[in-house]
Amino acid sequence: MMRQQVEEAIKGAHRKDGATIVSMFVPGGSADDLRKVTDIIRDKLKSCVVVVGTRDETKGLIVAAVTKDLVNVFNAGQIIKSIAAKYDGKGGGNPQMAQGGVPADLAIEALSYVNELLAV
Repeated sequence: MMRQQVEEAIKGAHRKDGATIVSMFVPGGSADDLRKVTDIIRDKLKSCVVVVGTRDETKGLIVAAVTKDLVNVFNAGQIIKSIAAKYDGKGGGNPQMAQGGVPADLAIEALSYVNELLAV
């Protein structure tokens, strides 16, 4: 089932500055699940920015990953900080991988915001 969701997310990806931007909601996922999904997508696309998220009853979790070739254009830590700032959350990380938290009811909206944030 996850593979099909990944394929659909890749099909719905946007392009910006030569990079493929993929965002995806993973229902009932854990932080490990989200990191695994970013790895799967990065392995498939080789050059991309991936932002995935999930939520439970109390909080939303967002993970951003940027492939090495794109860290001079996109910064995962900055992407997460920008999302967290807009949605009263917290987060951070390094240029290649970062994670943050947002209110549970805003997790899906925060993933949609990625396209606006990166001006796709």
